[in-house]
Amino acid sequence: DLVPPSWIAALERIQDDATPAPVDDIEALLERELGVRASKVFAQIDPQPMAAASLAQVHRAVLHDGRVVALKIQRPDVATAVRSDLDLLARLAGTADSLTDAGRRLRLADWMGEFRKAMINELDYRIEAENLDRFGRHLSGYPLLRVPAPLWDYVTPRLLVMDWIDGINVTRIT
Repeated sequence: DLVPPSWIAALERIQDDATPAPVDDIEALLERELGVRASKVFAQIDPQPMAAASLAQVHRAVLHDGRVVALKIQRPDVATAVRSDLDLLARLAGTADSLTDAGRRLRLADWMGEFRKAMINELDYRIEAENLDRFGRHLSGYPLLRVPAPLWDYVTPRLLVMDWIDGINVTRIT
């Protein structure tokens, strides 16, 4: 209700239909995050991501013990770009607050501060892993709902490895 349908369509595309980062970039980032070659941890990584969004992409992978996992890896240099964009937005909000009646009334800089906190948390996949654990515990009494469990040995601020769950995207449920 707040934004036009054309904006919603554009925002949906960046949510889960972005152009994937090259697999060589992803493997290099994986090795930096893991501290070892990716082949030491994974027997196979599907080079084609099953999802690619603005912050990260997700690949199906197989550990050496045969366990199938989802590998969520942050896009190279995305954290730097997000922080830079947030700095710019904070300056614009501060300017609007000091120069406009609407800014003074709405206190846009305060809103930007809250938005910054949320975005910085989005960049740390350890927080997402904690949330998966919490949701898994809270929803354990509902056998039709499954929450992927994080594999904590392979969770870093920019990497989240979790159980692979076959299913459908929640946005496709009717």
